[in-house]
Amino acid sequence: QQLEEEQQLEEEEEKSSKRAKMTLSTAAESTTKDELDPETSDAAPAGEDEDTMSYGVSRLLSLPCKFGRLTIAAGSVVDFCGSAIVNAANTGCVGGGGVDGAISARGGYALQDAREALPIVGKGRTRCEVGDAKTTIAGDLDAEWVIHAVGPNYHHYDDEDEADALLYSAYRAAMLEARDKQMESVGFSLLSAGIFRGSRQLEPVLRIGLTAVAANTYPELKEAFLVAFTQREQATLEQAAAVLCPDPQRGFDWTAALADMKSERLHKTHALSLAELEARHAAPPSPRAVAPSSLSSCSPL
Repeated sequence: QQLEEEQQLEEEEEKSSKRAKMTLSTAAESTTKDELDPETSDAAPAGEDEDTMSYGVSRLLSLPCKFGRLTIAAGSVVDFCGSAIVNAANTGCVGGGGVDGAISARGGYALQDAREALPIVGKGRTRCEVGDAKTTIAGDLDAEWVIHAVGPNYHHYDDEDEADALLYSAYRAAMLEARDKQMESVGFSLLSAGIFRGSRQLEPVLRIGLTAVAANTYPELKEAFLVAFTQREQATLEQAAAVLCPDPQRGFDWTAALADMKSERLHKTHALSLAELEARHAAPPSPRAVAPSSLSSCSPL
């Protein structure tokens, strides 16, 4: 009984601490992003041309997929106003630094309570394992949902191939969460692309993300965005996209996309994704009732 009481006290202290942080003035995402990765502190200018602005971010490059489109965008994922924002979460799933902190602050108490309500699934108050994703309401954000995806911290892995596989799995898990709720538009934070990247080069980290998203699209999806906050992220995403899809008229080059990745687990997961993608593409379309959107303040082009 004493142990249970101590555990309850610890949980209440955690909640109080989180709520106290929420009352502080919200730091601009540029500040939190600088703390996340000092190497990429120059925010990419998000243009406001009517031909490129959509869902609260600025389109840079859009590629056709089996279902919907894969888009590289500039801006802040916190401003994304589609079906869901994919948050770069940690295993505790109750808030952190960088973009996670910015999403928590904008989402307010409702989002924070929803995150704390996620069930504990592992030791150390783990609510989401590395390589997995969980979905909550979005609170005060302009999206309808937040998908909390946990990418690997490359510092914690002697074998970067293992981390690569977990990164692919985290993006895939987020897409599966989106598919379960038939989400039409998803805006991704760049998972494991800041300090979690360690000594891993940025380009393969982002290429894994692009490949995983493209390979796990589904019939209801209209557009999936990977949102670059800095100029370096923007340029590197475009570089990675050129490897994945050197000729948009011919589609994705799945062989080249992960050719330099050595992880057997990653390649098996990718092969499974492609097999499921082909099966979905071959299946007859199923009827779907479309609910009226509550996002009248932000409509796609």
